Amino acid sequence: MTKRVTKIPDAELVKRLTADVRIQEALYNEWYNYFETHYRGVFFNVDDNKDVLIHDAYITLYKKVESGAIYADDCVRSADGKPFSCRLTTFMMKIAINKNRELVRSDEHLESLDDVNARPVVEEAAEYPFSDEPDELMIREIVASTIADMSERCRQVLTLFYYKQKNLDEILDIMPSFESKDALKTHKHKCMTRLKEIALQTYNTYLNS
Repeated sequence: MTKRVTKIPDAELVKRLTADVRIQEALYNEWYNYFETHYRGVFFNVDDNKDVLIHDAYITLYKKVESGAIYADDCVRSADGKPFSCRLTTFMMKIAINKNRELVRSDEHLESLDDVNARPVVEEAAEYPFSDEPDELMIREIVASTIADMSERCRQVLTLFYYKQKNLDEILDIMPSFESKDALKTHKHKCMTRLKEIALQTYNTYLNS
């Protein structure tokens, strides 16, 4: 269920977080809605652990603000004074991804798309003449969002091949609608090419914004 969100600048959220219950609620609601919107494109089979990931990421951020590891003046900054390069919600998603990796060690069914599908695009992105090193978390989020918006067929083929590590023969058994291995291989290539094109285009737009 979507929670009501009052939009407040990140710097203001950080400044008032530990002293204002209304700010705590506003940030939690914004984070909750952000996670609900994006998690299906980032995690596999995580529904039973959603509350754990949401709670732990929020508490981790809160403690960092409380300890001064994250603070704000004109913008949000880390302890060394460097401005944050992402939104607080993006930062908490990264915390959730790391927490999920811990859970994976004890539950083989919890997996993250970012580890599986982002890697080829990150490697591809490294070949492009970006002025700065690629922001890996941003690329992962772009990839996850792009995959979530792709056709069901593309999403299934990429998931089976890169996440479940099925070979083409195994995928043919699962998806008999493909007439041949060559047809499947061609479709996988087209899907991956399209994924890279959209992800890199979106990333370039992010760099120039």
